[in-house]
Amino acid sequence: MYFSSAPARVCLYGEHQDYLGLKVIPAAINLRFNVSSIICDTNYISVQSLDKDLIAKIPLDINWDRGIKI
Repeated sequence: MYFSSAPARVCLYGEHQDYLGLKVIPAAINLRFNVSSIICDTNYISVQSLDKDLIAKIPLDINWDRGIKI
């Protein structure tokens, strides 16, 4: 099993501008993003939200000419 964690932040001004090199006003918040993963023999990635009890399945067989196959 693999596990990763990162601190959370919000942008008070300039959301989605920081990766463009523009000015933002960020603020740290008392939350973290946590993700864990395991290797399995499926043709999709399954993402589960523990807070909302939702599961999304993302297929790995992507057709780059037409988008994602469903």
